[in-house]
Amino acid sequence: MAVNAPTYLEPDGFISPAAAPTRLIVVFEVDLQLGTEGARLSLCPTFLPIATPEDPGICGCGTAEDCAAQCLTEATMTVELVSPHVLIADFGSLLRPRTGCPYVAVMEAGFLETQLAPSNPSPRTEWSFIYWPPAPTGTFFEQMLHYRVQVRHRTMFSSTTTSLTVRVSWSIPMTTTCGVLVGSSTMQQTDPLDFTGSREFLEVRIIGLVPFTQYTVTCTGVAIGDTVVTASVSKSGLSTEPDTNDRLSDIVVTIQAVCNIFAAVNASGTNESVANVSQVLVPVEAALLPVFDPTLRQYQLILDAEDARDLCGTSESEAVFRIQVTAITQSPFATAVVDQPVLIMAQRLPDSTGFLPPEAPRSQVSQARL
Repeated sequence: MAVNAPTYLEPDGFISPAAAPTRLIVVFEVDLQLGTEGARLSLCPTFLPIATPEDPGICGCGTAEDCAAQCLTEATMTVELVSPHVLIADFGSLLRPRTGCPYVAVMEAGFLETQLAPSNPSPRTEWSFIYWPPAPTGTFFEQMLHYRVQVRHRTMFSSTTTSLTVRVSWSIPMTTTCGVLVGSSTMQQTDPLDFTGSREFLEVRIIGLVPFTQYTVTCTGVAIGDTVVTASVSKSGLSTEPDTNDRLSDIVVTIQAVCNIFAAVNASGTNESVANVSQVLVPVEAALLPVFDPTLRQYQLILDAEDARDLCGTSESEAVFRIQVTAITQSPFATAVVDQPVLIMAQRLPDSTGFLPPEAPRSQVSQARL
């Protein structure tokens, strides 16, 4: 009686059970028994052409010899003919199939033979399979997304929100990285954290949020011990409110008197002297009026020309001030722009008769409105 090819092979093809396979099963239609001792039963990983000793790839063997060294045979597996039709080769924990690696099982001709005389050998049987575990699932715990208001399935945060904390759990242990997306670009990303399953969830804090922006929070996990297996979970519809705080927290004014220093120097190659003019900046104490108040929009700065003359040590020169203004905003996201620099010139005061030249302003001081 001729022995046809097996009617059932397990595992076979692309398999995705919850647990990795631990045995081979072969089913024939005729009654068989173990055959000659020379025939072999083996289970080996496939040598992939792209694998190298430096990068052995998903099968973990960088050469054909390395793959052959990982083979299991009837000598290392528990092989049992549990019935005249069914052969089971149990490899248990000796091999945990690597995710995505093709494995080849070979039962050589004559490994089994018919029970009836004259006996006939079983044919050479070869089959392969790839193990890929089920995709992990992730879950967000939304109670950790502290939002200000929820409108039409959108979660709105205050404009002052710069970070948020999320809780995520996985169906298997995963190394997790979370971040926020604006469009398709990742704006902020956390360092990897391990979810081992010892706790109900993994708590992750994401920083770097800015006002008036729509976000999608996404967490990507890589299976611990199996980097080929990845999964991600995301939540969209997160927004921060516009920043409407345009008030200042302070105005800093730096005032300097511009003093011209004249010095006579000899001209090169002659006995004649020429005037050399240089400028020196001398700090001046002054204050804005009224006292700073975030609700006010306009201030005055009053400077006396005599202050500049006293500091510069001259009574004849014009009084020139250099004023630098810095505004500090209450909101960390706002900016204040001040035109720099500001120059104010105060004309001479009236002479002893109480009269000013026609072109001089009729005021003892110069005022700058900032």
